[in-house]
Amino acid sequence: MSIVYWSNALIGETVSSDSEDLYALYKHTKKLDALCSELGLQAISSFVDNTDLLVNLEQLDMPAGMECTDDLMAAQGTWVDARLASDVLEQLREYIEAKEVRFGLVNNARGDVMEELVLCNRFARAAAEQGGKFNLAMVM
Repeated sequence: MSIVYWSNALIGETVSSDSEDLYALYKHTKKLDALCSELGLQAISSFVDNTDLLVNLEQLDMPAGMECTDDLMAAQGTWVDARLASDVLEQLREYIEAKEVRFGLVNNARGDVMEELVLCNRFARAAAEQGGKFNLAMVM
C-alpha cells in the first residue's frame, strides 16, 4: 500500500474530497517545501493532515459518535485558508514551469507534479469561492 495525498475542503462542518491520488506531490513534498521557502511561501507540508492515515494505522482512535475520519478531520484536523492554499499552489506551478524545475534524479516527474498542482489548485479555488478551508489528507 502506498500513501498519497487527497485534496480536501472544509465548508462549514462538512469535509469533501476530490479523491484524486496525488502521489507526485506526496513523493516530492520536501522539494516543494524547499521551493516554497525560496519563494517566501507557506510550506506545502503545512497543508498536510494525517488524521485518516493515523486512524487507518490504528494509531488514533475514533471518538464515540464519529462515524468516519472526515468527521474527526473536520473537528481537529489541519486546515489552511483555501485562498492561501490556492495562491501557494499557483505560484509554485508558475515557478516550476518558468524555471523548468526537475523532480527526480533518473526520471523527471515535473509533468506529474504540474498536473497535480493544477488539480489541487482547482479544488482549493472552488473551496475558496465558498469561504472554505483546504488540506492535503494523507491516505493509503
